[in-house]
Amino acid sequence: MERESILYLVNEHRQVQASIKEQEAVLPPQFYRLHRSYFVNCGYVAKIERYRLTLITGDELPVPKMRDTQIRSEIAGIIESKGKRE
Repeated sequence: MERESILYLVNEHRQVQASIKEQEAVLPPQFYRLHRSYFVNCGYVAKIERYRLTLITGDELPVPKMRDTQIRSEIAGIIESKGKRE
């Protein structure tokens, strides 16, 4: 939807009156734009495989085929750098 987004949290879903573009400007760096319709919190990634990303909740998100290698590399880098800071 144009000016409305749904945030999927671990235990709930929230509808907010802001576009995904507006959300992008305020999200912290551990959030990655996986697809034009999805951001993912890299701290909640359990597994990333070819064309698919699995969250700790068991939910699976599609990884675009054309960017699969790039996305897997970038998300792995974010997760790795987050681990070094902790």
